[in-house]
Amino acid sequence: MEQIPNDYAEQLHNQSVNPYSLYTARGKLVINALTDDFFEKIASILNLTIVKLTNHEAIKIERIEIETLTQKELAKIFYAESPVNQFEIIFNSPTSFKQNGEYVLFPTVGLIFQSVMRKYEALMDGESSIDEEMLHEIETHAKITSYNLRSKYFRVHGQPIPAFVGEIKITIFGANTLISYLRMLLTFGTFSGIGIKSSMGMGAILINERQKDE
Repeated sequence: MEQIPNDYAEQLHNQSVNPYSLYTARGKLVINALTDDFFEKIASILNLTIVKLTNHEAIKIERIEIETLTQKELAKIFYAESPVNQFEIIFNSPTSFKQNGEYVLFPTVGLIFQSVMRKYEALMDGESSIDEEMLHEIETHAKITSYNLRSKYFRVHGQPIPAFVGEIKITIFGANTLISYLRMLLTFGTFSGIGIKSSMGMGAILINERQKDE
């Protein structure tokens, strides 16, 4: 935030869905810029060799890597016939949802895809609402078929937020079109994060795909 203009930082604080996510893992800081505008605003970070944080010793940057995912590539995933119908979701940083004003520390198909759909619609189409009929279709034809989760707290401004880490497997029993759509959403989710506070280090996911006959 110190590297971008103050007025843009203030604008980010007022958005319901931020155009970025970030998390730390194994000595890496991963910053996902979800719009060209945000990437341009943080371009100066790519030239940093030292990061100085308040109340923390300076951190030396050893290497910077850039990976891209375009809207065209997402569209190819949607229109291609998917060879898989099972997805392992690895929650790479503490993840949580908020529903009816309360934290939810166990994932459901509805919460996962509602979160990714909302982020996708807000950032790609500028819409804050989601297709409730489509969400119902997803909840009807996708199931969590196995899980290995454990609870873990994530501190924000000193306050612990109940969350979870681990992995789940989702199996989709619907048509190929639905499978391709969910595959696209999950791919987007590896950049956007899922659940709450993905711009502060929560909700990072990785995806493993499984063949239909496995």
